[in-house]
Amino acid sequence: MNGALCCPLSLQEKSSWSEKESTLKRAEKRDKELLKAEFLLVYHDCVLPLLHSTLLPPFRWAEEETEAARWKAIADFLKQSRENEGSLKALLSPDGVHKPFDLSEQTFDFLGEIRKNSG
Repeated sequence: MNGALCCPLSLQEKSSWSEKESTLKRAEKRDKELLKAEFLLVYHDCVLPLLHSTLLPPFRWAEEETEAARWKAIADFLKQSRENEGSLKALLSPDGVHKPFDLSEQTFDFLGEIRKNSG
């Protein structure tokens, strides 16, 4: 693991989830499928963009300057996301640079699917 989910980012995710959860009604909180869907939305809106951002310095153990820079980058992103009611504007902004999509992380077993569907 590259440390991308270390302290500031995971705390930010918990904070964003708590904020979202507090807006849900009691009945909605009992609906497990709704909770899963809402959690995924929070994750995709606040954590995933940061994981692929080049503005977020890489995690380095016990380096206060790097940790402070990570906290600032996360806080700036969250502030911008809240002001724009989501991260889409930040993601599409020319100022936001993200790591390119790595196609090697995505695979699909064509042969397995063919065997499964024909058998």
